[in-house]
Amino acid sequence: MTRPLGPEPSISDKFIFYDVSPITEIHYSGSGEYLNGTNVQIKTIDFDQAEGIVKNEYNKGIRRSGRVFNILKIMSQSPAALKESMRLYLAIMFGESILSRAQREMIATVVSQVNHCKY
Repeated sequence: MTRPLGPEPSISDKFIFYDVSPITEIHYSGSGEYLNGTNVQIKTIDFDQAEGIVKNEYNKGIRRSGRVFNILKIMSQSPAALKESMRLYLAIMFGESILSRAQREMIATVVSQVNHCKY
């Protein structure tokens, strides 16, 4: 189902801004359990039960930040999507770019704020 993004986007210099609001809030209820929100349930794979690609990506997450963030856990049921989305994230945040690392973090922070994301 496609959700309209609201009014026409505004364009400022090289960025397009959409007026968006979150579809739902997701609340994490514990390691390896369901994520519950308004009409949302996502089963995750706990670190102790992880195997293969999921275990590998969890271990990389621990090496990067000392823990496995929920964003990784949410994708745990689709190992290929987890692996490729992490590859994309790392390319965007750490790859060659005209934007500095600080600028990329600022953009990520603003997007997270607009999306009411706690990350």
